[in-house]
Amino acid sequence: MAPDARWIAVKIFNDRGAATSTAIHRGFQWLLDPDGNPDTADAADVVNDSWTLSMGGCNLDFQPDLAMLRAAGILPVFSAGNYGPATGTVFSPANNPQAFAVGATDNTDVIDPSSSRGPSACGQPIVPRAVAPGVSVRTTDLYGLYTVASGTSLAAPHVAGALALLLSAFPDLSADRQAAALEGGAMDLGPSGPDNDYGYGRLDALAAYRWLTMPDFTVSASPSTATTTPGGTATYTVSVAGVNGFTDAVTLSLAGLSAAQATWSFTPPVVSGGSGSGRLDVTTTAGLAPGSYPLTLTGTNGSTSRSAYATLVVPAPPDFTVAAAPASRTVPAGDTTTYTVTVGTLNGFTGNVALSLTGLPGSVGSSAFNPTSVAGVGSSQLTITTPATAPPGTYPLVVTGTSGSLSHTATVMLTVTARDFTLSASPSTVTVSRGQTASYTVSVGSVGGFTGSVSLSVTGLPAGASATFSTNPVGTPGSSTLRVRTTSSTPRAAFTIRVIGTAGALVHQVPVTLTVR
Repeated sequence: MAPDARWIAVKIFNDRGAATSTAIHRGFQWLLDPDGNPDTADAADVVNDSWTLSMGGCNLDFQPDLAMLRAAGILPVFSAGNYGPATGTVFSPANNPQAFAVGATDNTDVIDPSSSRGPSACGQPIVPRAVAPGVSVRTTDLYGLYTVASGTSLAAPHVAGALALLLSAFPDLSADRQAAALEGGAMDLGPSGPDNDYGYGRLDALAAYRWLTMPDFTVSASPSTATTTPGGTATYTVSVAGVNGFTDAVTLSLAGLSAAQATWSFTPPVVSGGSGSGRLDVTTTAGLAPGSYPLTLTGTNGSTSRSAYATLVVPAPPDFTVAAAPASRTVPAGDTTTYTVTVGTLNGFTGNVALSLTGLPGSVGSSAFNPTSVAGVGSSQLTITTPATAPPGTYPLVVTGTSGSLSHTATVMLTVTARDFTLSASPSTVTVSRGQTASYTVSVGSVGGFTGSVSLSVTGLPAGASATFSTNPVGTPGSSTLRVRTTSSTPRAAFTIRVIGTAGALVHQVPVTLTVR
């Protein structure tokens, strides 16, 4: 389509057809300086992108790359995608305001059913911008031969080729002027006027060439990105430049924000004489959510409209995070345990964060933070002290950080185990003759860190028998020897003797058998 054009390519997809964001960003940068020498003018004049992301919605990850190309006078031509005929199927980056998305038509100028349709999720007034032949196109294949293929990936190169042809005649066209020529020369298809199926119509290279010789105007905006807080004002300069003797008045308007999000005004709202500039003030509402908002600034003269694109950035307000570690602790009743509470900063937060704790019953323990507040970024130690009488169980504790109207929480678990002891005796059965003594070893063990003394006693002794402990009370852990002395009058029988251990309110018992012959 452009006989004297030279073709270069940058590979962003691997041999399995997958690409990373980093590879795509680097590919766009390479296009501006392929030989790595900024002193040589070897940047591409036209960029064809026969690819899109595979998910819908508005993704602005590559918007800075596209804005960079347009600022360098390069129009990024994108295939619209093959997700039609449903509406809203032009995916990013083709639906970004800086992209020129191309749909596919057959040889009867009817849109291919699979060609993606608008509207744009990123605020473009019309997508695709134009259509071009994309059904049963003879093209090269991967193996050095030729094949016949269909899709918007075949349609976009038609537009890129026509653009190269136009630039051979008008080498100094800005990216906006290039897009305007393609749209202005397109043959209207579908409903009258631009629409979200055919865009401005089917590519017509000769009509675009002729269009470039007619009086017209361009619109530009600076800065390309402005930042303001909710309730604040961002200001842009909108410039109108006449082309080919254009001297008419141009009316300015804005799209991309609703009345619930912002108010705006142009000063003046109409640029007279074909050239001049105006100021756009955008005042956001106090409740506008943080994010990047693509704006379309349009100049209109009669049926002719030209657009420029800018971005309004509303940063997230300063904030902080609260985290606590470890996620859980286990402590015996009467002991102390600690957690580390960490405060982080978001979006330049520098305030003081006061710390508090909920979820800890008074019967379970008491809490203390050191320090009680953190300035900006830092940590505090949370200490939990439990009494010996703390009831066992698992308790969710909520750590709350507060700074003014901001509040964030982190949850940790506290498991309290009861202090207790175990009691056992061996052997379980002893046989003696009347008048002899039976011996048992009584052992006391610790549960949950119990360290107290256990007093021992017995019940169930037969008549004429007596019992003694070698050690009583017994420290924990520890043991004592129980001796049961029988007499000649002790009845001959089997008796169940219960050994009882007592430590305050804690009582345990264990049975043993004494058989007297």
